[in-house]
Amino acid sequence: DWTDRVLDLHHLLPLSSGTRPDGDQTTFEDLVPICPNCHRAVHRYYDIWMQTNDRKDFVDGGEARQVFGEMKARYRRLIHG
Repeated sequence: DWTDRVLDLHHLLPLSSGTRPDGDQTTFEDLVPICPNCHRAVHRYYDIWMQTNDRKDFVDGGEARQVFGEMKARYRRLIHG
């Protein structure tokens, strides 16, 4: 089927983040392959996390990875990135 192995690459620290250092290049450590639906769900989770924590952005990539890890642990049967 043509839909097999359709994946998005999710940046753990969103490209739109203001905490991304100038000239920071995307690295493999910053990317996670996930299905398109999960990708949208992760960004929605980030939005809810920001609202809940009264934040507009992550402090840095480490915090973004931590939040992604918490989300994966909470929804481990849904997100496999």
